Amino acid sequence: MKRVYLWLYIHFKYGFHLRKPFYPFRIIGNFLRAKWYVLIKSNKFVLRGIDFAVTYNCNFRCEHCYAERLKKQNRQIMTIENYRSVCEQAMRLGCICFSLQGGEVFMRRDWQEIIRAFKPHRNHILLTTNGSLITEERVKKLKKLGLDTLYFSVDSGIAEEHDKFRNAPGNFDKIMKAVDYCRRHGIKVVFNTCITKQSLYSEGLIRLLEHCHKGGILIEAIFARCLGNFDRRYEVMLDEKDVDYYYALKKKYPLMVRDLDNNYGGWGCPAVKEVLYITAYGDVCPCPYSHISLGNVGKESLQKIRERGLRVHWYDHFHRKCLTAQDKDFIKAYYPLVENRPLISLDELMKSEMFTG
Repeated sequence: MKRVYLWLYIHFKYGFHLRKPFYPFRIIGNFLRAKWYVLIKSNKFVLRGIDFAVTYNCNFRCEHCYAERLKKQNRQIMTIENYRSVCEQAMRLGCICFSLQGGEVFMRRDWQEIIRAFKPHRNHILLTTNGSLITEERVKKLKKLGLDTLYFSVDSGIAEEHDKFRNAPGNFDKIMKAVDYCRRHGIKVVFNTCITKQSLYSEGLIRLLEHCHKGGILIEAIFARCLGNFDRRYEVMLDEKDVDYYYALKKKYPLMVRDLDNNYGGWGCPAVKEVLYITAYGDVCPCPYSHISLGNVGKESLQKIRERGLRVHWYDHFHRKCLTAQDKDFIKAYYPLVENRPLISLDELMKSEMFTG
């Protein structure tokens, strides 16, 4: 009964938006369609959401940042018209959730127009921020634009630890103030937390979990990967024993979730099947941590690009492990290819020694 109550609490608080009258019917329709595909053992999946890196500019230099390497000064970033086009294509595939991230989204001057491009009166709009540029006036503006949820990057319940990890003194206190603004003006709050082998057992994580438990705040756990600034730092990654400890913690703090928990069609890695990541330049990747270009929306339709990805073994079913953080076979094939390059093609991955050997 407790598990059912928790499931209902999370999905109604974060998944339903009654001020968007057609949204609940769309999410129910997607869920039923996905379950039908499972029942008839179809290889079809309902696209649930897309993460967009709208910029790689940022005012922070975080210890673990993966996004900075994707920044290319000589490439054209996506325009408002590009976002409108992708939104229309994605909605035809069932997509109801559009997530803006970076870099830091507010470093882009036209962030308001980007939000409008994703039809906030019809869709679930999320935005991930480091919290440094949030003011009460900005929260009010976000609410008026139709934003539903703000994701704050928080890595410890101890202010000094969080600020050190983010190389941003005073940031923890700014986030706590921003959370109060969101509550005051009706924007939902989620904490994104990078969990390393070291932080998993820390007092800082326990304090953060206690804070979220008492405040009813969802906390999305992101297992550390040896990507970006964590390149070759295998000591930060969780092993199977650590993952077991994570799930023991989750029993006590059930508001801690992973992206593997939120699918329509089954538990496991949602990459390509239910979620996609699109870079600031239009490259479509399986997820924010798999920098493998399946194609570019400036050259092909989103449907064609996604279908290409779904033909790959790694993405044609729900893997029981996160590919980039836990799956040893995928890591062995993928990590060497991206050590010195920000983005690789799908063909390069398929031709790697792991797949040809």
